[in-house]
Amino acid sequence: MKRNLSLILFAGVVVIALFTQTTTRSTARGPRQVANPRVGANALEFIGKLDQTDASHKGYGYLTHIDGLPDEQLFSDPALRNETTARFTFLADVVLNARHRVANLITTAADEGRLTVYFNETPAGNFNEPNSFGGGQLVGRYKGRFHTVCDVALEANLPSPGQAIITMSADLVQDAANPFQLGGQLLHVGHLNLLGRLTAQAHGFYTQPPPASRAQTYFGGYVVPSR
Repeated sequence: MKRNLSLILFAGVVVIALFTQTTTRSTARGPRQVANPRVGANALEFIGKLDQTDASHKGYGYLTHIDGLPDEQLFSDPALRNETTARFTFLADVVLNARHRVANLITTAADEGRLTVYFNETPAGNFNEPNSFGGGQLVGRYKGRFHTVCDVALEANLPSPGQAIITMSADLVQDAANPFQLGGQLLHVGHLNLLGRLTAQAHGFYTQPPPASRAQTYFGGYVVPSR
C-alpha cells in the first residue's frame, strides 16, 4: 500500500515537472518574429499616399507584404487586396528641414521623420480619410532620416507641368515592437533597435503651386534590414 502510494506521488511529481518545463519553454519562446529577414531581402512592402502642406508631409497606406507571413493573411478578404481589407496600415509624419534645387531637380531631407505600423482586426482604410490608417493596435514604430529626389516638370511647354517623378529613401531605427494575435499565433513585427533601409518610387503633383505649396504623392516601396 505504502509502496503504491509512493509510486503514485512520484508519478505526480514527474508529470508536474514535465508540465512546468514545457510551460517555461513555451513562455521563453515568446511571440514569433516576422519582418526581419536576412540582409538584402524585403522585410516590408507597402503602397500609399502622401499629402504635403509646405514643409509638412503626412503619409498613409497599407502593407502588401511582411516577411514571414503569407500575403493572404494581410487582408481580411484575400480576393480583394486593397485599403478596405488591409489588416496592416501605416502613418508617416515628416517635416522637411532641407531643400535644394538645380534646374528641374529638387532634393529634400527631414532629419527626424516617423513611421508607425498598425494591426487592424477589422480593416477600415480609406484614402479619403488619412486618419483611418492610424486605427487598430500599434505593432511597430520607426524613426529616422528621410530623403527625396524629385524630377519636376515645371515649365508650361513640358508634357506634365506641375508633376514630378520622385525617389524616396530613409534610414530607419525601430523604437517600438508590440506583440499581436493573428491566425491563432502571437507575433511581433521586427524588434527594438532593428535597422532598416526604406526605398520608394512615387508620382507627385501640385494641388497648389509655390510659394504656398500643396501637393499629393502616390508611392510604393519596401524596407530591407541594414544591420
